[in-house]
Amino acid sequence: MGRFNIEDKKVVAGIDLGATNVRCLIGTLSVNELTLAGSSSIPHKGLYKGRIVNMKETSSALQKAIEEAEVIAGLQVSQLFLGMSGDHHVFSSQGMSIISSQQVTGDDLNKAVETAKAVSLPTGHRLLHVLPKSFTVDREGPFFNPLGLSGLRLETSVMIISIPETNVQNALQCLRYAGCSARGLILQPLATSLAVLTENEKKSGTCVLDIGQDQTSLTVFINARVHHISSLCIGGEDFTHDLMSELKIPRDLAEKIKMEYGDISPRAEWENKETIEDLQKWDINTDEKSINTILSTRAELLFEEAKQTLKSLSYFDKLEEGFILTGGGSALKGIVETARYFMGKPVKKATIKRFHGMSELENKNNFATALGVLCYVQNENTLDYRSNYSNGKAMKIKRYLQDLFI
Repeated sequence: MGRFNIEDKKVVAGIDLGATNVRCLIGTLSVNELTLAGSSSIPHKGLYKGRIVNMKETSSALQKAIEEAEVIAGLQVSQLFLGMSGDHHVFSSQGMSIISSQQVTGDDLNKAVETAKAVSLPTGHRLLHVLPKSFTVDREGPFFNPLGLSGLRLETSVMIISIPETNVQNALQCLRYAGCSARGLILQPLATSLAVLTENEKKSGTCVLDIGQDQTSLTVFINARVHHISSLCIGGEDFTHDLMSELKIPRDLAEKIKMEYGDISPRAEWENKETIEDLQKWDINTDEKSINTILSTRAELLFEEAKQTLKSLSYFDKLEEGFILTGGGSALKGIVETARYFMGKPVKKATIKRFHGMSELENKNNFATALGVLCYVQNENTLDYRSNYSNGKAMKIKRYLQDLFI
């Protein structure tokens, strides 16, 4: 697919195909303004660990989500963009070009990124994103805005993201069953970050920890560029499963106990020292302190793994703004304080950006990914290369510097 030529007041939909819900956000989009008009959230059980396992249920949820959001918005979607989850492969590459007129032009930037893109992808994968991180001119730099600089040789370092072709085809087929098609695909952790980060947080160094049901994604922004995206195999469901395993109780009860009695603040004083009534029905004599010891152990594992991952890549010490927590798992009481304690850095819960319309979404971070998809499109993707979703071939997109970066 080529460049997203967004016409004035184009009606667009951002879709978050999540583990338990399909969320759709509709807005009118112009070059300078995004106005939100309608939203919907439809539960489903069509995904497992980011992969579509039930085409019928997934496509039905997609159709209902789009139709419901259209009714609320009073608008019909003309372009749809889908946030992709699941397996993805991230790696770095370098490219170069000879500066054609002794001053760096947009064409020079594109040529440098084009050479960086010429790498072998994992078998069965499709190119999704190519994100330039920095440039050098005659080996001097790094520069983040080299347009107009004088020199002879331009080099770039980029981050390449690919996803399994089967995941793409299954998602597109579900959309076809739902009676629509995708204009573009965006990696979910990237989209989520765009919805919750300020410009200062992008520049100063921030990691977004998106604690989903099955996994936690880490997205690192430094110098206003995406430098790292990865996933940890720990999610909110693991907290629930720990309670199930330790207390020998059903899953639904474990989830209820987690959300009603969970408080993993490092210095929490649990007022209720008595046995939890919901557990007494199962002849289980357990108090809040015991519950939160179980939950705290899982939280410690999550944050320690995140910390070591970032340290191994030399990103941890560059996170001046620290961490922002989002995702369903971040709803656990005390999790921000626990993260702050273990990371030794600033930590806060995500707040989605404000746009015209839909004021009721201001405190609904569960729409962060869908909103981030629209933010991505509003910036005309700020990428140089995308996959052609109709035939799988990479297409070059001519852009100037402002379109090269997120």
